[in-house]
Amino acid sequence: MPISQGLKAGLAAGVVYGAMVGLLHLGTLEACSSSQISYIAQQLIKLNAPTNVTASDQFATDVIYFPMVYGLWALIYGVFYGAFFSVLYLKLPGSNSKKKAMVLGIPVFLIGIFAGPAVFFVYQCGPSFIPLISQLAALPVSFAFGYVLGLFYDSFGRLAEEEKGNEKMDSFKTNLRATLL
Repeated sequence: MPISQGLKAGLAAGVVYGAMVGLLHLGTLEACSSSQISYIAQQLIKLNAPTNVTASDQFATDVIYFPMVYGLWALIYGVFYGAFFSVLYLKLPGSNSKKKAMVLGIPVFLIGIFAGPAVFFVYQCGPSFIPLISQLAALPVSFAFGYVLGLFYDSFGRLAEEEKGNEKMDSFKTNLRATLL
């Protein structure tokens, strides 16, 4: 299978993955809002920030900024995972594209929690188990990403086949017209 099919599928699935990861970050931030605001206030005091900067204002910016950045980061990861998926497709276990891509969900999860967009331990939170819940929720999100990646991979594969079929039909029609005229 061509790598372009994997790149397209990765981009499309990466949009979905980015939205899911962004929502997990938003939920974590909102659940940890009081702890986050307290932490930001402490940091502002340490930095001797201007008096017109408040922790609540900074937190309001964080609620927009962090889900968006991690969501975009997940989208970029999605493109890379799509390329890896197309290269590894024949070697992955599973009977169809969706199952093969869900197998890829395991490394997506592991990379995501240690070096990727699904890192939730960056948040100061009380109670401290809330980021852990988000971390655990990243596992089904990774499998959902894999399923969607396989779905788009099949979809773009069928689209390529249809385009080849249309090109052959157009070529046949052109040859037929040239022969009859």
